[in-house]
Amino acid sequence: PMTPSTSRTLNNPSNSCAVNFGLVLLYSCLKRLKFDSSDEMMCSMVDPYLPLLTHCVRYSNDNQALVLALKCLGVLLRMDLPSVIKTAKQLGPSILDHLTTSNAAASTQSDIVQGCFKSLTLLITHHKFAAASSNRKPSSEASGENKISEKFQHDGALPLAEEQMQALLNFLHSAVIESDHHNATFGLVKAISSKRFMSAEFY
Repeated sequence: PMTPSTSRTLNNPSNSCAVNFGLVLLYSCLKRLKFDSSDEMMCSMVDPYLPLLTHCVRYSNDNQALVLALKCLGVLLRMDLPSVIKTAKQLGPSILDHLTTSNAAASTQSDIVQGCFKSLTLLITHHKFAAASSNRKPSSEASGENKISEKFQHDGALPLAEEQMQALLNFLHSAVIESDHHNATFGLVKAISSKRFMSAEFY
């Protein structure tokens, strides 16, 4: 099992070079091959890469490795992989950490920021979370006023907790103001809007 203690070897100079090389090969392979997302055997073969890439995002100090891992995730998160929900609990907050702790707002067009936006968009719009959202039963005891002000229930319908969503919205507000190119930014805003997330910061 991968733990924070074993992650120290990930950032050794020699190991870091090997990780980058492996990620380049993986991304090249993912781009060339056309995966059939309905093929259960194929999904089961690809699925183990999801926690490995999440480990890179969480613990790697190498910017190139982070960008490559996010690019690979951009391919895998489009598939119906079994471990998406479990992995998202670690991946979502880790991506948010990269956005909020690396002064990313100063360069919203960096590869890291754009990769983070795209990965979060794919996580939020993944059909497994959509299914969790549609299965949520609204409370019949809520008054009309409470329904209007009710925040989205984080019962598996989103990969981030409510406090984390508020932090993400604060960052997106700065990104929209400071950036001239909003493709990935508005893609993430649209994804959040599709979840009917209620927040004063969002509107």
